Amino acid sequence: MFTENRLMFRSTAVYRIIQCRVMEDAFGIIPYPKYDSEQANYAHSFSYATPVIAIPKYSENAEAAGAVIEALSYYGRTLVLPAYYDRVLKGIVARDEESRFCLDLIFDTADYDPGIVLGIGGFDVKFAQMTSTGKNTFASDYAAIESAATKQIQDYIDAYQSILE
Repeated sequence: MFTENRLMFRSTAVYRIIQCRVMEDAFGIIPYPKYDSEQANYAHSFSYATPVIAIPKYSENAEAAGAVIEALSYYGRTLVLPAYYDRVLKGIVARDEESRFCLDLIFDTADYDPGIVLGIGGFDVKFAQMTSTGKNTFASDYAAIESAATKQIQDYIDAYQSILE
């Protein structure tokens, strides 16, 4: 709907911003606003749809697979990401200096939230529901899923520890 000029703002993952290239109308890239003037820095999260690579525990040559994944990660970070960022995002998608500045600000203040990435307790769904309904049910929603989320976190910790043993 954004690319059809039916929305004024669109919150999206970075990889989807390329869809805006087809737009004839002007658009800009802006950060999420600060909560208030007391907030020191902007805050952004990368998409929870981030792909991952796993090596099965029963792999016959896990060390070699790990070395390949590490090399792919290194070159992706040092060669592919800078080219994508500079040539595509800042060079083609961003159409003005303000948007380029905002891309830097967004990337400099972004993080991965393990709770969202791992789907811990379904918090992301609860927050989306609060936003869409306009009802602040945070305390009761949190209380309802806290024990399940705590168990899920412990299950992840246990799973990682078993891999390291």
